[in-house]
Amino acid sequence: MKTKLMVVGTLFAVACASSQKAPAKLDDSGLSHLSEQQMGPVDDARIEAGRAHDAVSRARANEAEARSRVEVAKSERQVGEAQLKRAVAERDMLKKAYAETNQIARAEAEISADHQRLQAADLKLQYLDRMIGVAESERKAAEAHEVTITARLEQAKYRAMTDAERGRRPR
Repeated sequence: MKTKLMVVGTLFAVACASSQKAPAKLDDSGLSHLSEQQMGPVDDARIEAGRAHDAVSRARANEAEARSRVEVAKSERQVGEAQLKRAVAERDMLKKAYAETNQIARAEAEISADHQRLQAADLKLQYLDRMIGVAESERKAAEAHEVTITARLEQAKYRAMTDAERGRRPR
């Protein structure tokens, strides 16, 4: 019997987590008549629900930070593109002015370095885009956990009220 309840409870939690809907909430007015001992499991579940809510908040903040890093990296890449265009224009001007070969070589080296900086910026953007994906996954997992914990809280409230009605001790 206990195994069946655990299986049903697990299936209930998975269903709640996969649907991403908030579970039905019980009217808390019935809890005011319970003793401290009867409220113990409910209080524990409330603490866990608070932790789950905090985890969702942290995950959302991490995701926002990852997105802002991408924006900064995009700006850095635009600066790199501008530097490359400037270096190419400088080299072309030096060639038209029949400048010394060492000046043209320096301009070519600057162009090569700017190309490498752009490649590095592109790799950084790819990395940061993946980090956004990781942050999104962590947020979704935290939200699913929060829904599950909220369902467990409601379940604990229900058990406390039904146990109190039957005159039993909490489980």
